[in-house]
Amino acid sequence: MAKPIYSLQVIEFSELNQDGSLPIKGIAIHAKEWTEYGITIEPEQLASIKKPDYVPIIWQHSVEKPQNVIGLLDEINFNSATKALHYKGRIMDKDVQQMIKDGRVKFVSIGFKAVPTCSICQRKLSDSECSHIIGRNYDNMLCRALARNMEFRELSITPFPIDKEASIEIAEFAQCITGICKKKNDLYIDLSTKSIMSMEPKQLIELSEEELKQHPFVAELAEQNQTLAEKLGKLEDEQKATKSELDALKTKEAEREQKRLKEFAEKTADLLKKAGMPAKPVEELIKFGEDKMMFIQEIANSKLVSAEGGAQGLNVELTDDQTKRAKVEALKKKLQFR
Repeated sequence: MAKPIYSLQVIEFSELNQDGSLPIKGIAIHAKEWTEYGITIEPEQLASIKKPDYVPIIWQHSVEKPQNVIGLLDEINFNSATKALHYKGRIMDKDVQQMIKDGRVKFVSIGFKAVPTCSICQRKLSDSECSHIIGRNYDNMLCRALARNMEFRELSITPFPIDKEASIEIAEFAQCITGICKKKNDLYIDLSTKSIMSMEPKQLIELSEEELKQHPFVAELAEQNQTLAEKLGKLEDEQKATKSELDALKTKEAEREQKRLKEFAEKTADLLKKAGMPAKPVEELIKFGEDKMMFIQEIANSKLVSAEGGAQGLNVELTDDQTKRAKVEALKKKLQFR
């Protein structure tokens, strides 16, 4: 069975993370020969560079003041296609956040530690056994200073970077509310909390396949939601079936009650006839209700008893506050019924 195709779409997003930091991403530096700085960074060196547990993002390579530490670097990775070191980080300083948003600062620059190495003899440039001079040709080979054993120290926000393509982008999807369109139903997921949520759709912006791959939990959540939806559907079907059965029982009970009242009304009509009292249609007697029909039957029975000479003085005076049942009981007592 083929898996359903998911289409991840943005409904709205917040530029800030839940902690108030501004997520940023971009290129830190390219692997190339930086002649103006007298150093060459090779692709394999950038690919092997490791990020320490703590890497600060600072302002203009300056740590003279504590407030110059404006954020933290979260991750780095080398992209062989661009031959560049890419980064992701967070800016906590509100003033710098605003400068990034309005475009006053657009670049980054890395601070790193490396061992300058001769491209001809592969020795450290500080090694006394290396006699080569940077910039000279040796057997048609240009001597260059290679950056080896690179260690990432810091990332700086600056208007004057070494690499003019070392950019800053706001990582828009660090905290965004999204919609998963799956076949017939829409599922909304908060990418920051990795949880399903319920909301009304707004303007949708479809993400690329590459962006969708950045959120592998989406398909899992969608599958879980589908499973729950199927279980809920079965429960709703069972609920409907149970309600239908209950409605059928109520209908049968109502029919039985109607039949019983009709039989009681027919009995009352028969007693009225035997007692020589004014006749009442069965349908009208049913409208009277059971209590009134019981009272009518008592009167009819009393008439029958009187006709047989079994009781005298049937005038029963009752006060207004006595109930129908009290009237019936008083009448039965007067008639000496047990």
